[in-house]
Amino acid sequence: MENKLHVFLITYPFLSRYPNYYIVMDKYICIFSSIFNRLYVILGSVYCPKCDKNVEIRYCGCFKPGKNVFNFLIQHILAEIKTVIMLLKDRNEYDLVIFLAGEPILSAFMSKLLKKEIIFLPQTSAPAGVKNAHGKNSKVLGNLFYIFYKLFEGMNFYLSDKIVLNSPKIAENLHLDIKTDKIILNNPIFVDTAHFRIQKKYNQRNDLVGYIGRLSSEKGIINFLKAVKYISDDYKDLNFFIGGDGPLKSEVLNFIADNNMDKVEFMGWISHEDLPEYLNELKLLVIPSYIEGLPNIMLEAMACGTPVIITPVGGVLDVVTDEKTGFIMQDNSPDCIEKNIIRALNFQDMNKIVLNSRKLIEDKYSFKTALERFKLALES
Repeated sequence: MENKLHVFLITYPFLSRYPNYYIVMDKYICIFSSIFNRLYVILGSVYCPKCDKNVEIRYCGCFKPGKNVFNFLIQHILAEIKTVIMLLKDRNEYDLVIFLAGEPILSAFMSKLLKKEIIFLPQTSAPAGVKNAHGKNSKVLGNLFYIFYKLFEGMNFYLSDKIVLNSPKIAENLHLDIKTDKIILNNPIFVDTAHFRIQKKYNQRNDLVGYIGRLSSEKGIINFLKAVKYISDDYKDLNFFIGGDGPLKSEVLNFIADNNMDKVEFMGWISHEDLPEYLNELKLLVIPSYIEGLPNIMLEAMACGTPVIITPVGGVLDVVTDEKTGFIMQDNSPDCIEKNIIRALNFQDMNKIVLNSRKLIEDKYSFKTALERFKLALES
């Protein structure tokens, strides 16, 4: 792989609607720019990476699909066409194509026709995410999208030379055979352990339980609020915190107001720079997602010594061991969330979880270890 010095990194344009997208992109660009001589990054919106060494950004248009399904499909096709044109035009400028999503079928076919090596880095099940997004108003529509995207994802995995994943659980969720040579478990995800660190000892923190993340249906935020409503009646000294933004913001605020939840502080969007400060105030971070890959917020909380309560989705179980590095709840129903928050608050040896979590992040998810993991993936 030493001669593979110029790389095209292709992302999914619609992801640029999500604030967390740029945080993730910075991490990947930092890793890839440390390995390759030249990195061409195709994005869906204007963006200046923090790690800009040897990096050239290509802009394929700002895609903001609304609720109209046909608008979504048309813009998806336009994004693909623009990406294919870039791949074709600059075909002599790169050796390797890396995809950060599993559904860009036209781009994958063009890369294969140009005889470029292809690596996919899927974070989670794209078809499941699309089904969740478009199936809220119509199950038929959601199922239709799932079928099409599952087909695209499968074809792209077939065309790829390597599929680099975060964990065996994600391979299982994607129905991929971990025993094949194509599957590599060395995804370069990492946490800035100098920035995300324990600033406030656990026993010095107030009784504050929080949710920090995107306010959307797949994250289970409304279920969290319903659980909070039950708990706050019995635990008078317990307070709650919500940080984030997203399509359910109005619904979240209305729920808080309608139920007179004066013990819930709504912060809104929190910058990544300020995130460690907020994480260090929490005694528990609840992540009640329906679907995930390997959540950044989970890893960052663990680096800050903040115990997490999370559903067993994506690659979570490869990181969180119940009552050792966090808490696993069976599902994200309000009743289950409530019971597990109470279980965690009554746990007798929380300092063990705090120390175990921090050590695990330092050992497996620092920048250095992520860089070494991806170098191994390229060489295998």
